[in-house]
Amino acid sequence: MNYSLKATLFLVFAAVAVVLIDREDQRKTFDRYNRSFLDWLVGNAWTRIAPSQVTLLRVNPMELEQDNLDPRLDWAIVLRSLEAFDPKSVAIVPSLNWDKPDQLAEGALNKRVISMPPLTLGATFGAPGEGQPNLDTTGMTVLTDLTGDLSKLPVVRNIVAMPDSELMANGKAAFTQIELTEETASGPNGIRFPLLAKIGDKVVPSFVLQVIMNQEDIPADQVKVILEGTRPMIRIGPHSVPVDLDGCFTVYHGMKGSFPSIEFSSLALAASPFEEVAEKLRKASKDSLESLRTNAVIIGYDQDEMKEFALPTGERISRAELIAMAVATIQTGRHITYWPNLFRYASWGVLAVLGLGLFQWRRFRVVSGAFATLLLYGGVSIGVFQTSLSWTPPWPALGICAVLLVLGILLPSPRRKLAPVSSDSSGTPATEASGS
Repeated sequence: MNYSLKATLFLVFAAVAVVLIDREDQRKTFDRYNRSFLDWLVGNAWTRIAPSQVTLLRVNPMELEQDNLDPRLDWAIVLRSLEAFDPKSVAIVPSLNWDKPDQLAEGALNKRVISMPPLTLGATFGAPGEGQPNLDTTGMTVLTDLTGDLSKLPVVRNIVAMPDSELMANGKAAFTQIELTEETASGPNGIRFPLLAKIGDKVVPSFVLQVIMNQEDIPADQVKVILEGTRPMIRIGPHSVPVDLDGCFTVYHGMKGSFPSIEFSSLALAASPFEEVAEKLRKASKDSLESLRTNAVIIGYDQDEMKEFALPTGERISRAELIAMAVATIQTGRHITYWPNLFRYASWGVLAVLGLGLFQWRRFRVVSGAFATLLLYGGVSIGVFQTSLSWTPPWPALGICAVLLVLGILLPSPRRKLAPVSSDSSGTPATEASGS
């Protein structure tokens, strides 16, 4: 068969395959398989997840309420137990505030709050209710180094819940959630999580960014927001966090379990005056407990009924655990992104050129070349991911290789060109060798 016809058939069928597969991928048809491919890339590129600098301290509100103490005293006990490990930074996820005054409890809590390093305190943002909206940013960090279009950032109409004034004596408030907005979407890369919000004409960081700032002593003027170009990002001290234009970034589900997690009951026993019990527990949980001295300690509720987020794997996690995963992602730089469109299209073009080159050969070489091309693409994907943590769904490339394989089997091989027949001086065709 004529080579030009083969090449035309290959390019037409390959283009159709790419368009159909890419359209289905946009419809999330392949999400399950994309996640499996990403997990395979992670498994081949990461020998282990780098240690993060965050520890989740899980508190059960039902256990705190069993002693019938004022809730301020309960949280004073939590901070007192933590104080024994001299933590570098502490963050409290739930937005704690109390209407009922209690001078004794207030004094006890204030004493513990002041003894802590600067706290990161959870706040809840939402839409306005009745009356005048509350948009007071006092007690929050305000970011000023802003570049690009800020119009797509979540707009806060009201501050629903702020930490109690006793906690604010040694802390900064930052939002852990924005009510009445679309739920953060779960995809193959993980869960999208907002890092910025607009309050009036001010831009404030999320709880996650505030934890990083407190843990690493990063002032607000060292946080640079760049929401323009093909690679919008937030630069926070030494960290570069890729974000979407709406200020969200993605937390990879594989970060779950990459950091220590401790029950408050274990911490309380380890810090108790009963030395025999405390010593046994400290030996059994030495690494986790020692992490409280150096890591950012995030305190939050983590009970089953509070696991409101679904990972792409179907497993559910709490807001406190998601926040800890987000902090760990920034600390370790494990930001998984997609290939730029130009690079993705170029890779398809390279596969098409290789396919056109293979069709000049016989059927066996075309078939074996299709498999070799697919293996080459897989190797390049691993290499790119290992160096940049960037990937792309493989199905369009797989479609091109499949078209190459099928046409290589079905289309006839090019005919061999016969050597020209030469004749001797007598006009008799020459033979190859004497005695033939």
